[in-house]
Amino acid sequence: MTLRTIAVSILSKIPLFWQREKEWLTPLPIIATHRGLEGYPENTIPAIEAAIHAGFKIIEIDLHVTKDGHFVLIHDKTINRTSNGQGEVHDLMLKQLKQYDFGSWYSKDFAGTQIPTLEEALMLAQKYDVVLNLDCADRIDSRYYSRLIETIRKYEMQNRVYIEITTDMLLKMFRIDRSLNYEIAVVDSVMKLNRAKFFASFSGSCVMLSRMSGTPSAEVVTEIHKQCFKASLWTCRSVEEIYAAIEMGYDIIGCENIPVEVLRKHKFIGQ
Repeated sequence: MTLRTIAVSILSKIPLFWQREKEWLTPLPIIATHRGLEGYPENTIPAIEAAIHAGFKIIEIDLHVTKDGHFVLIHDKTINRTSNGQGEVHDLMLKQLKQYDFGSWYSKDFAGTQIPTLEEALMLAQKYDVVLNLDCADRIDSRYYSRLIETIRKYEMQNRVYIEITTDMLLKMFRIDRSLNYEIAVVDSVMKLNRAKFFASFSGSCVMLSRMSGTPSAEVVTEIHKQCFKASLWTCRSVEEIYAAIEMGYDIIGCENIPVEVLRKHKFIGQ
């Protein structure tokens, strides 16, 4: 089984959202969704709401920064693919972006869907008590790090969010706030454990070590678990891949392109 993205979570002191006595946290693994729910325009409020109502408790979304410094949900650096507009996100003001249609490209049923801000997503996640995985790797300039952390803390979501960033970004963010939960995007896994353990030694932090290509391995998961860390994997695209990931011992398993009905049938998510 070859997957596009493999993530191995390195946790030191397990953060609050792991410790809370919630039914969906025990037992592991937890199945997460990618860019909201399949069948909706990615990285939009309808996609997030649908994922929540489908039973997902961890939702991955992508962030970029507008010209006037607002965090918005979008994967690409341009709005060309997912809207009726043109241009790079960092060249456009939020007011301009809100005028474009981010739903019709997917289906006319979603015509008029606006690009959401991070604040809108945080309020929704707060309301329904779900965890957000914010993919910021290579997308957020360092001058916005403090604002990102302030925004997360404004909604008291620091224990319900983890931030996917590069190693360089992590070091800079640690200077601002060591208590948040972070994910580091790297190329390999076991050989980076010692470095990840160093990052994870910071009190209260959750650090994830991510692979961008390769094959998931039970050996890797065993090594991670020996260090008393958790292991997560992105992204499974079939039930067979999910079962294989569970067999190997992964704790969080991201998925996409799998119908909700199928996930429910196999009891991977709630009703």
